[in-house]
Amino acid sequence: MWDPFRNLGQPFLASPQNQVLYPLHLASAFLNFANYQRLSVFAHTAVACYFSFRLARAWFKSTEAGWAAALGMGFNGLFYSRMGYSADFCTMAWLPCALDGLVEKRTGILAMALVLEWLAGFPPFFLLSLLALLAICGLDENPRAALVCLAKGALIAGGLCAVQGLPFLEMLKESQRGIFLPHQSALENSVPPVFALRHLFLPSPFLQGYVGDYSPVRFYDGPVLLALAGYALFKGSARERIILGLGVAAFLLSLGKWLVIYPWIPFVSIFRFPCTWLLLYNLSVVVAAAAGVSRVASRRLRLICVGLVAADLLLFSIPVYSAWCDQPFLENNSRRLSGLASIPAGTRIFHSLNIVHGSRAWQWGSRDNMELFKAMLVPSYGAAFGLKEVCSHHDLTSRRVSLFVDRLNKEGPHSPLFEEAGVSRIVALTREGSQKPAPEASDVGVIQVQAPRSHAFLLEATAPVKIIRDEPGSLTAETTAGGTLVFSESYYPGWRAWVDGRPESIKVFENVFSSVEIPTGKHEVRFAYRPLSFMIGLAITLLTAGLLAASAVRRGRRPA
Repeated sequence: MWDPFRNLGQPFLASPQNQVLYPLHLASAFLNFANYQRLSVFAHTAVACYFSFRLARAWFKSTEAGWAAALGMGFNGLFYSRMGYSADFCTMAWLPCALDGLVEKRTGILAMALVLEWLAGFPPFFLLSLLALLAICGLDENPRAALVCLAKGALIAGGLCAVQGLPFLEMLKESQRGIFLPHQSALENSVPPVFALRHLFLPSPFLQGYVGDYSPVRFYDGPVLLALAGYALFKGSARERIILGLGVAAFLLSLGKWLVIYPWIPFVSIFRFPCTWLLLYNLSVVVAAAAGVSRVASRRLRLICVGLVAADLLLFSIPVYSAWCDQPFLENNSRRLSGLASIPAGTRIFHSLNIVHGSRAWQWGSRDNMELFKAMLVPSYGAAFGLKEVCSHHDLTSRRVSLFVDRLNKEGPHSPLFEEAGVSRIVALTREGSQKPAPEASDVGVIQVQAPRSHAFLLEATAPVKIIRDEPGSLTAETTAGGTLVFSESYYPGWRAWVDGRPESIKVFENVFSSVEIPTGKHEVRFAYRPLSFMIGLAITLLTAGLLAASAVRRGRRPA
């Protein structure tokens, strides 16, 4: 329920990217990270290919079109470039399943696909999937029936996902991030026009010149798929032309800050990364290419087209180096920079904002760079190694934590706030290093905080606090003196406190931590995380599941 490692502590369920309830994620409890990644890549590639095949074969009445769609969806540059981003990759894989359920008017399949898309953990792709489904409704032979199917599927999915959806909405309310971002914040990872045009035809290994994380902006479909999509433009129906038109629009939106009218387009600022629109561009190319294959008169030529697609995507679209696919990188606990070799148990690590924000623009492609980032525990490498972080690499952070991090960054390493937050190490870049796309070890400074406070402490420090039990989402402590007892975990709706078994109101210390007032004498204090959003969401999910089960039993009892 509670993650103590990131952002001074935060709810697990509030972040979909944690994939807490995603069914396949259960396998991570039995497999090491590398093997789980392999299983995830294999399983989701199979899902994407299978349902793309079904969708195209049903829509275009051609087995060869199905194979072209399967190859195009399962092996394009956008799909496999997100393998290192588990939430993105898994969410994308279920889109063909949702489309297949809608086209076949199978509400159950559509609903489960939407459930799995949401639980997979990348809301931007989920929202774009809903947009794609709405577009398909408009292109269906019976738009009304398609819309009814989509509405039913979305309603069922919403009920089943409530256990995770309500905590997410609560975090959205508590975070500094609104539903709509300021346009400047919504322009990260815009795809440069020249890069985009070259990437239409050239695989990733032949492209250079992009600074920052390379993975999100890669989308190679290859000249064969593009040629087949172009063939559908001239030989296909109005449906294929509309699909390609929507794909071109999505491609232009992916340019972000390079598109002059982007800031004035309604609703686009809901997405942080313009490159997210590449999902719809890619989908339109794959669907149109499958239509193009179906329009080829000769079966032999259709098979040749499929073979060319396979040769292009499987042989030439080679991913650039990714540390997440490198077994030694994952298994080796690389050397730490000076000062990070041994961090006292239970204390936190703080990275200055020039690291947290600047790392997004660094070059992540080489093994040397990745080793350095791992050695300096760039967020969230620290959390991956079981270290508690003050500021993590996370899209959703509570408003209280964001403001507190800003204070720490402004007040500097001598601020007493670091001690109260339990920080033992501060990592910062020098001015020269902060300007580089990839810093060197000499650019990194590590400062040791001399006396970090324990997880629970008396503000007046008149007596020590004895911690009896300390685990995620719960702490029990004993004190022999009165005063303000501070629990240095971020305050969040759902935290409760008891003093000697009696409920006690929580006050917010320094606008970020929980605290209670303790009378003079010996007392036992307990903090526990009991979120109402989870309980309400769980009730809605169980009710929805119960209604679905009752409906299935009722249908099963109907006479033939």
